[in-house]
Amino acid sequence: MATQELEEKLQSYLGYLDQDKNNVNLLLSVSDCYRQLGDWVSAQHYLDEGQQLSGQQFWTHQGFLYMDSNQMLLAKEAFKQAITAEDTPVNRYNYSLCLYINYEFEGALAVLNSVENSQLLPACVRLKATLYHHFQRIDEAIMLLKQFLIHHESDAEAAGLLALLYFDNNNEEQAELFSNKTLALNSANYEGRLVKILLKTLRNEVTLAEIESLLAIKPQDGRLLFALGTTHIRLMNFPAAEQAFFQTSQIWPYFYENWISYGWCHLLQNNIDKAEKAYQQAAAIDANNADGWGGLALVSALRGHIPQAAALLEKTHALDSDCFLAAITQIIIANHSDPEQAAKLLNATLPEVAAEINNMISRAILRLNADEKIIH
Repeated sequence: MATQELEEKLQSYLGYLDQDKNNVNLLLSVSDCYRQLGDWVSAQHYLDEGQQLSGQQFWTHQGFLYMDSNQMLLAKEAFKQAITAEDTPVNRYNYSLCLYINYEFEGALAVLNSVENSQLLPACVRLKATLYHHFQRIDEAIMLLKQFLIHHESDAEAAGLLALLYFDNNNEEQAELFSNKTLALNSANYEGRLVKILLKTLRNEVTLAEIESLLAIKPQDGRLLFALGTTHIRLMNFPAAEQAFFQTSQIWPYFYENWISYGWCHLLQNNIDKAEKAYQQAAAIDANNADGWGGLALVSALRGHIPQAAALLEKTHALDSDCFLAAITQIIIANHSDPEQAAKLLNATLPEVAAEINNMISRAILRLNADEKIIH
């Protein structure tokens, strides 16, 4: 509701209240208007008056007031009391949502699990699917939303979430289908637009403008920032790619492929020290993946530390004999006595480097949900 409309509504309620000062419903309505206008003090004042007159606590109203004023621990307790007073699907949703916002995901799911799926409100179904997504229970989330959409086919939010779930389940066909359905229902739906961009990134069809328009809505979306970095690297804008990968690392510090991409970005700018740090991070996250060790082997070879590079190369090949970073390292080791020849051979592999980065980017985007991430 627009601010002006809210203010007009408030003045109307206050006028009625002047004529009926002991009307509890009017006091609650005035409190809600003040809450929506961001006047927490006045909202609490009228809520307290209503509670005093009625001799009861209005926990749901109190919970919303605490939530809107960013007092999340108090909001959680208020919504918990609301369920104790009256155990309804609405109160369970409010309590679960508050737990979710407080990062208490197991508790949030437990609150919803005590209600049959058929009795869940649409908002509850979407929240439950989001929680399943967080816990990597993607098949259950997909089934829940598919069943829900049979009777709520016009719910764009549910369709958009389903598109994202299909994408994370590596089902590009269904992801595209539901992304299109979502955007047909609501062209501004965030998840529908996100999936469309991720699919276009996979196909090397996305534009910077498309990514940046969605980042304007959610600047901290790690998926979009990673897609932005990969797009910049494809366009050979390595400083911009570096910045995007750095931002991604701040949001998802354990996303392995981001560190590998970050390392490539530094290598392509001839920044060996930063590349080494990126590959060290990757190897620490997943010691059983070859790319991190291959990157460290390449760094050692570029520094002329051949024995160390050879040892790291052996470790890399034990994990993956086809690691591309290791293949470049072999070129350098084989020609370490002739740096000029090694440089020529390395330059000759640049087209392959571009192709490999392209393949790596596609693999990385498909693994965007491999790590446990919070979905907002």
